[in-house]
Amino acid sequence: MKTWKDRVLLVSLAVALGACGGESSSTIIDKPIEGVDEQHSRHPDVVPLYVEMTTADLKELYRRDVRSDEILPATVKLSPEGPELDVRGLRFRGSTTRDYPKKSFNIRLEERPEIDEFPEFNFRSAKRGAGNRIVLNASWTDPSGMREALNFGMYEALGLPASQTFYADLYINNIYEGLYVGIERIDREALRGWGLHRKEGEFTLVRDQSKANRHLAEIKDRSIFGFNMDSVLSTDEERIELLQEVFDYRGELEETDWAGLLELIRWSHATPAGARWESEFAERFDLESFVDFLAIHVLTHDRDSLDIDFWLYRDESKDAADPRWKFIPWDKNLTFGSHYFGGILGSNDYFDYDMSFVETMGNALVIKSMQTAGIRARLHERLRELMAETFSLDYFREKIAGYRPVIEPSLERLPSKYAYVLHPGQHHGEAGFLGEHLDSLLDFVELRYQYIGRQIDSISGAAYETDYVIEDGKKGDVVFLTDAKGWTIARLELSTDVERAEISARVEEKSGLDGVDRIWTIEVAGGKSVEGDLSLYYRNTPVENWYAKLEAIGRQRELVIARVDGEGALETLDSRVNPYSNRVEATVELSGRRQFVVVH
Repeated sequence: MKTWKDRVLLVSLAVALGACGGESSSTIIDKPIEGVDEQHSRHPDVVPLYVEMTTADLKELYRRDVRSDEILPATVKLSPEGPELDVRGLRFRGSTTRDYPKKSFNIRLEERPEIDEFPEFNFRSAKRGAGNRIVLNASWTDPSGMREALNFGMYEALGLPASQTFYADLYINNIYEGLYVGIERIDREALRGWGLHRKEGEFTLVRDQSKANRHLAEIKDRSIFGFNMDSVLSTDEERIELLQEVFDYRGELEETDWAGLLELIRWSHATPAGARWESEFAERFDLESFVDFLAIHVLTHDRDSLDIDFWLYRDESKDAADPRWKFIPWDKNLTFGSHYFGGILGSNDYFDYDMSFVETMGNALVIKSMQTAGIRARLHERLRELMAETFSLDYFREKIAGYRPVIEPSLERLPSKYAYVLHPGQHHGEAGFLGEHLDSLLDFVELRYQYIGRQIDSISGAAYETDYVIEDGKKGDVVFLTDAKGWTIARLELSTDVERAEISARVEEKSGLDGVDRIWTIEVAGGKSVEGDLSLYYRNTPVENWYAKLEAIGRQRELVIARVDGEGALETLDSRVNPYSNRVEATVELSGRRQFVVVH
């Protein structure tokens, strides 16, 4: 039997994006590590996964083209000395995420474990066991470690078919390589778990991958829905052959209703938005679940979803209770303010909540639905209901408070001799600021909801100006000074009761400041006075930046709010900063006209 030393491989990889693919600049050193892996406190709800590979296979995995889907041999255990799962092997997974320096994995099992064999991978308690894949997402873009779990949990809260999640600590050859989010694979086993389908076949479960295809230039980098396939291909046989090449599918190839999928694509291209679209859409889709699917997309500002990152399911059996198509969500790493900015690939700490209402990504199923008044009205009504009730701020507070003790010991583990040898760290950001990242999630929810409300109301008004009337305000109430476009200029949490007060606010450019080049003017009319904790928000992204230098964090922790007196002198206030949500807060008394700046 091989000893621990014989199995361990020290691998040093460049941190730069893409360094692991092809002829990389990474250095691989065949040298055993002396000593024993240092232990860290693991929450019992985090599943330990011990992966073992030979030196040659591990080198191959990290040196070859990251796009390779060839399975390489590996063994997997739930403890160093425990029994092995019956594993065929593993590979990297994902699309853009394969370029990140911390890799995501697809572990292929020979057979589906029995329900009581490995309970750590059972979804939905006793209903069924896991499928024959373990899907592990690295969450490199998410310092909070919660975005995917929170997002998938929202679909489940509404009773929609969506993957369940779990957390796993991954060891590769006894070296700790990070906390991972396990994602339930979308397959026949998942359908059974959702009560959608319990038979071997007679269903269609497909995912559009035309965005990455190289078969037709006309549909490269866009959704296939809304594309006129008849204009470039001569026969249905050719069109179906193309669909089979550019769609992922589950089940058997011949049992998938490719002709029905082709009809759906044709219909999405030919049918105009409006009353006819709404009527015929409801014949083809479960409209209620579609609106909920879209609502969660809007609430969480999902920037990476509606071109290819969803599955379509339809029950094809003769006795199907509902033969309409259903949307099933997938790929939730770019939610809750995590975004792409040019070549930064989501690995950044920029904060954003108001760039878009719906990311249609060229998908006519979504575009034409949003152009249809009846469906749009349904969505708006549902959004208001969900923001006020099901997914209130208290909902997220409770979920975040529940996840934090589970993941914090693993999430905050630092690189060392025995941790992060293959990978540079847990996520792209600086470790040790989990509390700020979690506060930023709650900031996102509050500000996103203000933005959505303005978008639904479609009120007129100038950017960065607003008026607000406090009526019967109570201590602890929160006032949002949000402009007509949905940008929140300031947030005020009242420290005293306020019977009535009229407040106006605006933010304007002001040069020559060491910090944020803006000045906030807040005026309380009628000689009234309002006291509370005032938060000022500023823009800091590559799209629009008010901060001294374009960098996600920089010296933002040094920022303070300063009150500007009548002579232009600055009086700095005792301030609290969260650089991850571009927020500075101080306790103030507002009466008459007050001006504030944010400086180092």
